[in-house]
Amino acid sequence: MAKQKQKSLQQIGLDFFNNRDDKSFQVLYNRIKPGLSKYVREKYGCDDYQTREAVLLNTFKNIWEKIDQYDPYYAFSTWAYRIARNEALLSKRYGARNYSLDGMQEMGINMTAKYSGLSSTPEYEFFEPTQEEEMDRLYKLVLDEIRNLPGVYKIVLTGQLIKKQQLAEIATEQGWPLNTVKTRVRKAKSLVYKAIAEKHPKLVEKYYTI
Repeated sequence: MAKQKQKSLQQIGLDFFNNRDDKSFQVLYNRIKPGLSKYVREKYGCDDYQTREAVLLNTFKNIWEKIDQYDPYYAFSTWAYRIARNEALLSKRYGARNYSLDGMQEMGINMTAKYSGLSSTPEYEFFEPTQEEEMDRLYKLVLDEIRNLPGVYKIVLTGQLIKKQQLAEIATEQGWPLNTVKTRVRKAKSLVYKAIAEKHPKLVEKYYTI
């Protein structure tokens, strides 16, 4: 049986952006927590375990509460790491702000499972930051090229990639035959691939598949 392709952080972030439920948040937490922990420890001196975990707790609280502010046309990791940076700086300036698990549960989040010990093993293998950054950069390039597509091609890829719509949903919404949508998706992906391959051949060779 073929090995299941691993989701990127960008895909996991978009899953939470679109679903906004406990399940997708748990996957996001498991995936990004090790990198955020390393980031605030090495970049902002959060060496003390309790301080670091408080910073992470505040970071995840903000990710949950402020997900509406995230723009899916930009890298999710950039947005999340900026939140962690701000929390680390606040911690250094004012001391870590402690939010009780009970307070988080009042917002409807199962915080006991998510944050008990704040040391769960990632559900997915964690990418090194440089690789994660490259993948996020590639995703941003894809989105940039989608914005430059002719109208019908932009519509189908925005629906499929950003809105996570099924092709049948796009067909119904636009009043197009399903086979027309399928053809336009294939053509749109080809146009995006060619545009990026011309400008960033090494990045495409390393990561991109169509």
